[in-house]
Amino acid sequence: MQHSRRFVAAVVFAVTSPSIQAADIVIGQVAPLTGVLASTGRDMVPGARIYFDYINASGGINGNRIRYVVVDDALLGR
Repeated sequence: MQHSRRFVAAVVFAVTSPSIQAADIVIGQVAPLTGVLASTGRDMVPGARIYFDYINASGGINGNRIRYVVVDDALLGR
């Protein structure tokens, strides 16, 4: 439950942050950045970030930028 609250808080922060324009597309990912599978999470996040940076550099999606938000779930599975 605690991780769900952190994820919701992160998404709310990302959506309401003044640096985000109304046209930004927010994509969230929950990944194991710490814990038993931390190496897997550390591999997933940069791969997605590289792809979204590429899309943004190419003009985004119909002119809208992608904002990528990542939350660590530590693979606790609660």
